Amino acid sequence: MRLGDNPSKGLAAGDENFVHHVLVPVYIPNHEGYYEHSFEVLKLCLESLRKTTHGRTCISVINNGSSLQVRDWLNAQHAAGAVHEVIHAGPIGKLAAVIKGLVGSACELVTIADADVLFLPGWQAQTARILHRLPKAGVVGIVPQFRMHGYLNGNLILDHLFSGKMRFMPVADRDALRHFYHSIGWGDDYNQDYLEQILGLEFGDLKVLAGSGHFVATYRREIFGDMPTRGKLKLGGTVMYPIDARPRDLGFWRVTTFENYAYHMGNVPEDWMPGLVRDMAWNADAPQTGFSTGRKPSRIYAWRDRFVTRLLRNRKIYIAFLRHFGLPATMRRNF
Repeated sequence: MRLGDNPSKGLAAGDENFVHHVLVPVYIPNHEGYYEHSFEVLKLCLESLRKTTHGRTCISVINNGSSLQVRDWLNAQHAAGAVHEVIHAGPIGKLAAVIKGLVGSACELVTIADADVLFLPGWQAQTARILHRLPKAGVVGIVPQFRMHGYLNGNLILDHLFSGKMRFMPVADRDALRHFYHSIGWGDDYNQDYLEQILGLEFGDLKVLAGSGHFVATYRREIFGDMPTRGKLKLGGTVMYPIDARPRDLGFWRVTTFENYAYHMGNVPEDWMPGLVRDMAWNADAPQTGFSTGRKPSRIYAWRDRFVTRLLRNRKIYIAFLRHFGLPATMRRNF
């Protein structure tokens, strides 16, 4: 039985006026072994995110089957206004968790970040600057990584094969680049030339790197259309492929900021990290808008990417590719 009319009937929905949506999937099922320090990492991640984003940023945390302690803390953060949205789900996997966060989002920009990212000041403004200056950039990472130019980036390579804008250039921050690979458990036995030269593009006073990873990246919202609702894996190198492939299918480029704007903390924070976050000033940047491009998907974009990928698997062609874009001769053989 119902008596009277619902007082909300006919009222306009609230407009929270957000222009940038940040999604952080969280999976901390317990607090032992591998996950012993993950709760501390999560707290640093969210604090650094709050301090480095402007006031029209919506922060959503998708709890992907974490412990009751984490669940209660996230609810308290939401109640205190430290995060705008908390979505609780079972251990459905990272892709499904991200899609849950995307539902209902109307922001022009969407950042997807793992819960072990330590954001640095300036990342949001630089990301927006790149997307404004480069209408064909669809994904912007903020942590430089080795050899990302070859991942779903055939469209960028073909677009700049003879443009004169793409070339190998000196790495901007060798220590930050080295730190990323330490954070994922690598030793120092990789090719040290990767710390010296990296493939980038120069557009006047703006430099970007070719390619982007996906542990933290910002996407144009229009990229997410008919997305699948569930992935087959919880985590792993291919779990985010359906999202990674979408920009390619629209002909967008994957790029990364030339400078480093975040750290990957892994599952154990380092001693210097809490102090860095504590001493950060709050971001006062003005929000930017106007990022939609109206691009439509086409099979030709995926075909171009696959064509380039197959070509670069040929060793002779790859060496010619490195030479064409200016990698020093002493580095080409093992790059």
